[in-house]
Amino acid sequence: MALENFESFFERQLELSDREIIGVVIGSSEVSYRFVGFPYSLVAKIASQQEVHRDNFIKAFTSLRKGSDEVSIKEIAYNRFWIHFVCDWDRQRVLDMEPWTFRRCLILLATVTEEDCIHMTALTHGTF
Repeated sequence: MALENFESFFERQLELSDREIIGVVIGSSEVSYRFVGFPYSLVAKIASQQEVHRDNFIKAFTSLRKGSDEVSIKEIAYNRFWIHFVCDWDRQRVLDMEPWTFRRCLILLATVTEEDCIHMTALTHGTF
């Protein structure tokens, strides 16, 4: 069945209210500044004047942390990364192994909660 036929079949079968026809619009700022479903997260900032190559940092950090589960790292701003873990044990292990460095630059880490804005999390102090 072609996609057009499939859509028209359901259009004939369903009756949507005015509100359902309009749908729900989620603003991009609400999505990009908040996160849901990643309770074991850190924000990392590399304290360097020079821009860090995203892929090099992700590869190095992923291989050095030696956690038991997968980790996902996303660049969210200049030298700032959002790191989320599958389990809290891996996140806590990374925090316990501080200080971290990348190419002789300190990596500042902060735990974030669902109420925090990952772009605005203050990263001004390191743990030694």
